[in-house]
Amino acid sequence: MEEKVEREKIRIDNKSGLIIVDVQKDFTPGGALAVPEGDKIIPTINKYIEEFKKAGGKVFATRDWHPENHISFKERGGPWPPHCVQNTEGAEFHPDLKLPEDVEVVSKAYEPDKEAYSGFDGTDLEERLRRYGIEKVFVCGLATDYCVKNTVLDAVSRGFETFLLTDAIKGIDVNPGDSERAIEEMKQKGAKLLNLDDLERVGVREELERKVEEIKKLAEEKAGEISAQVAQKVEEAKKRIKKVVEKEKKELRKSIRKAAKEVRKSIGKTAKELRKTAKKAEREIKGKVRKAVESVAKVVSEAASRLKVGKMKLQKKRLQEKPQKVAKEGKEEKKKVLPGRSISRAIKKGKGGGKAMATKKTAKPKAKKTTTAKKTSTKKK
Repeated sequence: MEEKVEREKIRIDNKSGLIIVDVQKDFTPGGALAVPEGDKIIPTINKYIEEFKKAGGKVFATRDWHPENHISFKERGGPWPPHCVQNTEGAEFHPDLKLPEDVEVVSKAYEPDKEAYSGFDGTDLEERLRRYGIEKVFVCGLATDYCVKNTVLDAVSRGFETFLLTDAIKGIDVNPGDSERAIEEMKQKGAKLLNLDDLERVGVREELERKVEEIKKLAEEKAGEISAQVAQKVEEAKKRIKKVVEKEKKELRKSIRKAAKEVRKSIGKTAKELRKTAKKAEREIKGKVRKAVESVAKVVSEAASRLKVGKMKLQKKRLQEKPQKVAKEGKEEKKKVLPGRSISRAIKKGKGGGKAMATKKTAKPKAKKTTTAKKTSTKKK
């Protein structure tokens, strides 16, 4: 029943994806739901894996990942015995399967109430294929009439160029001929049948060239990663420095506030002492000023008293000396006006001479008259 697409070789490249369906322990002889001779296809699958690694293709591996109460189990009315229960040995990939380190594992049927035969059903398989730029998918694994068939049909419906690797699949065949009918259905829907001999094998030179390209690409990626890591480290260092600086600023502000508080306290204390000293000095100065004022006042008072006494003595002396002076002035006046009668007249009018003239206010006008008389006597001459 197997048919080959064409005799020309199909080339695998970095836009090719190998999908290995459910090659788990429970689906191989000795497992809970074993596919007859399911382990026989593993060596061929390993050869496909090698070819994809040489050509730079990407490898994907789907797996049933059922909860203990999955709807497909008989105890819940399903057709199958419990199998591939999460985190059990039966759910592990077969130990002879040589999956590459960078294999993309896709878990399916992990919800209790939802069955999923296709690797695309309820998973992100399509998103992963698109992310890697996959355009051609090559499907193999277990079992032909269930999970392989549904995965192939979903790949075709999603627009991928789909190849069924007929030498790397096995079916359960619950009903005789189920696997053959499944292969025919896949073919009718657009899948191309293929086996290992139909692949264009990658030569040593091509493999080396591909590996060189991979190394270059890896180096670029690593360089990008290193640059990103360096940038990240720089940012982290900046953050740490900023954090340290902020901490130092905080501590510095705290120290400044503490110092300022101490300075204010010291200033306050000093100001208080200065005010106290100033008040004391002020009191002392006021006392000294008061004493000085009192001393000056006393001196002034004494001086005033002495001045008053002296003045009084002077006045008394003057009063005592005045009659004599007046008499003396009178005699001198007489001498000046001796010639003529005007002198005798003046003396007569003064009524008694010098003492009378000193005590009377009209003495000076008389003197004037004497002067007039003098002038008259002079004229007569």
